[in-house]
Amino acid sequence: MVRPAVAADVPRICEICAAGFAASSAGLLPARVVAARTATYYDRERVVAEIGPGPAGWLGYVVAESGDSVVGAAGGSVVDRVGHLLVLYLDLDRRGLGLGTALLDHVSGQHRTSGATHQRVSVTEGNEMALPFYRRHGFEVTGHEPFGAGTDARSLVLERPL
Repeated sequence: MVRPAVAADVPRICEICAAGFAASSAGLLPARVVAARTATYYDRERVVAEIGPGPAGWLGYVVAESGDSVVGAAGGSVVDRVGHLLVLYLDLDRRGLGLGTALLDHVSGQHRTSGATHQRVSVTEGNEMALPFYRRHGFEVTGHEPFGAGTDARSLVLERPL
């Protein structure tokens, strides 16, 4: 089941996203960059502030549940009719069970409702935990951009129509 996140979900959102980002970045980004990005984006205060809709088209976090446990989190925004998928992570032992698809479908619905005509996600080049998933869901690489943060890493930009 996917539902809008609530304040009580914040610790699990932070935990899931931090672990997922670390696992998907292993060997692709320096540990210092992973630690800095985790501290910035998955800090409890920040996630509390972003739990619901906010500025810059942010639509709020949604979570996937299994039983009464939060096992995944996602979130996105819509800017200029483009749906940006900014976060999608699962408990690492829950991959392959359809939960990622359920989260993506939910956020895609939010994007459509908010007027998006296509969807975009950026994935660190070489992230084989994410790339096959997005390709299965119709995303195609449309460009590259520097990852930044003082690394030579690049991100792949993937898009699909909604």
